[in-house]
Amino acid sequence: MIARIPYILTFYAASPAANTTTAMLLLGDVPAVLIASGYDFYPEIAALASDTDLTAGTAMLQVTADGVALTGGPEPVLSDTVQELTSAIDASPKVAAGALFGAQLVTSAAYAPTTSNLVAVVSGYLIPA
Repeated sequence: MIARIPYILTFYAASPAANTTTAMLLLGDVPAVLIASGYDFYPEIAALASDTDLTAGTAMLQVTADGVALTGGPEPVLSDTVQELTSAIDASPKVAAGALFGAQLVTSAAYAPTTSNLVAVVSGYLIPA
């Protein structure tokens, strides 16, 4: 049996601007964590929530490896009708050992209000490489 170590991180973004891609931060204002040597991280669930009602546009969470969004990763999208959303996938791409694991927020040009604070939770598994 392959050892699967649960790994969960919480990120935040304070007052992101419209039409931008913003690195979300961990506690201590750190934008990413290094995946330990000998392990790969497979994100399976990502959740995104806003502390205020979005009135226009969208905000999308993307999981990143070395600052680049993972293709095929979980990507919850908030809008004026959806204030909290969880996205789950069965076969996720990995963040390789030695890479920086982070999250970014992509807002549309119509995104409002720009005074919203957003929080994201990304969970998955560390699996021996």
